Amino acid sequence: MISCRDIAKLSSQYLDQDLPLMTRMRIKIHLMMCVHCHRFMKQLQATINAVKHLKEPEITHPDIDNQVANLLQQHRQNQK
Repeated sequence: MISCRDIAKLSSQYLDQDLPLMTRMRIKIHLMMCVHCHRFMKQLQATINAVKHLKEPEITHPDIDNQVANLLQQHRQNQK
């Protein structure tokens, strides 16, 4: 029988469908019987789905140049 600890360790691989068939079946049976692991897996899936929809902030070249210039200026002031 697969344990709750095993579920936590294998959860990402399970959601990625990157486990052998027998292991996936054991996990599925455990999830049907254990409300805590079932809830954990649902929350993990919801988190993964939410992160997939996040957009990376756009940083333009002038922004990067300004940030580097500010960091250099701060570094020089801290050395004095």
